[in-house]
Amino acid sequence: MKLRNPSRLVPLLLVAIALALSGCGGRSVPIEPPLSVEDSAPSWSPDGQSIAYVHFNPDRSDTASPSGLYRIPAAGGAASLVIAGGPRSVDWSPDSRWLVFNDSFGMHIVTVDGESLQTIYSGGSYPNWSPDGTEIAFSTRSQVFTIHPDGTGLAARSPTSLAAAVDPDWSPDGTHMVVVGNNGSQGEEVFTFALTDTIPAQLTVDTHGDRSPAWSPAGDRILWNALPPSGLLELWVMGLDGSAKRRLPVQGLTPAWDPTGTWIVFVGFNSGFARIHVINSDGSGLRQLTH
Repeated sequence: MKLRNPSRLVPLLLVAIALALSGCGGRSVPIEPPLSVEDSAPSWSPDGQSIAYVHFNPDRSDTASPSGLYRIPAAGGAASLVIAGGPRSVDWSPDSRWLVFNDSFGMHIVTVDGESLQTIYSGGSYPNWSPDGTEIAFSTRSQVFTIHPDGTGLAARSPTSLAAAVDPDWSPDGTHMVVVGNNGSQGEEVFTFALTDTIPAQLTVDTHGDRSPAWSPAGDRILWNALPPSGLLELWVMGLDGSAKRRLPVQGLTPAWDPTGTWIVFVGFNSGFARIHVINSDGSGLRQLTH
């Protein structure tokens, strides 16, 4: 979910990339190579101090700002490279000491200082660490799995009633997940399900391509990214039963909560390019974090 050239091309290519990366329903859309520097896939550390994100730089000769996994102080400041390469998405361990990320070679964990790199699975995308630190949820093209941080204990988690389920996020108590799913109807919707139950609850029914659901730290709201036919990149919040849907007054992608539920970090295009932004959960206080 990313990119592009300022106004005209950005929304269209981002929609195409979002569809390709989700794999929901088994579809595939060719991805054009990025043309400009971009930042994507932000994730707020549980201790509230840092935001990890993916940075892409098409200029491979630029050793000052190579593509890779970065972290930046949540209050703003200089970003630091964790590990160079081609990561696609990232999440933090509950103790804020480790990062899990995926790339074209598989799924890996690494310390926030870029040390002790370990590959834990040969595939997977959208990794998400469980609140107790014992499991990492992730998705393949159409299913959700969990695995232990040491690479053992692979287990399928997708509800059998969903034809496809991707992009998982844990509830704060670790008993439920929210996913983007397809139950055989057109489009992708947001679902929640208990890990002890195979019957999901559908929270959205719309013509949007829903993406990136995130459970609030208090456990009372779901944040997600909608990609409607208009091409606008919308951020929404709703209650756990799908009620009280509210659109935030910004356009962006891949939103995530801060650990207090006060702020939301997301990929925005305020400067015309994909950069990391932060906004208050009520829609106020927009600020650009990366430049």
